Amino acid sequence: MTHATARGAAAAEQAPLILPPHILAALTLPALDALTPDQAAGRVCVWEGEPLTLASSIGLGEPVTHGDRWFPQGCHRCVQLAVLAAVKTHPAGCRQCAADETQCGTRRDLHALALEMRRGAW
Repeated sequence: MTHATARGAAAAEQAPLILPPHILAALTLPALDALTPDQAAGRVCVWEGEPLTLASSIGLGEPVTHGDRWFPQGCHRCVQLAVLAAVKTHPAGCRQCAADETQCGTRRDLHALALEMRRGAW
C-alpha cells in the first residue's frame, strides 16, 4: 500500500493523505445530514469537528449522497479509530473473509494500515 509518507515530507505538507478506495469502502462515515457544513466540506474532522490543516488531515474520498457531493476528512486520531473499527467489523460482511480471511486483500490492508497508524507512520 502506498501513501503520502512515501512521497516525502514536503509532499505531505502540500496535500492531505488520501486513503485507497477499498479502505474507504470499509470505513463507516457519519451520515451527511448529521454533519455541519464545515465537516461536509472537509475543513474540520468529520467525526469530532477538530479543525484540520493539510498536515493533520486524511482525505476520506468524495462520496455522493442524495445527489450531493461532499468532501469528508478526518484527523489522524479519528481515522485510526475508524480503521481499527473496520478491522473488527469487515470480516463479518466479507465473502472472501468467510471463505479464507488470509486471502482477503482488504482485511490485510486494513490491518497493515492500523499497524502503520499505531507506529505513527501515517
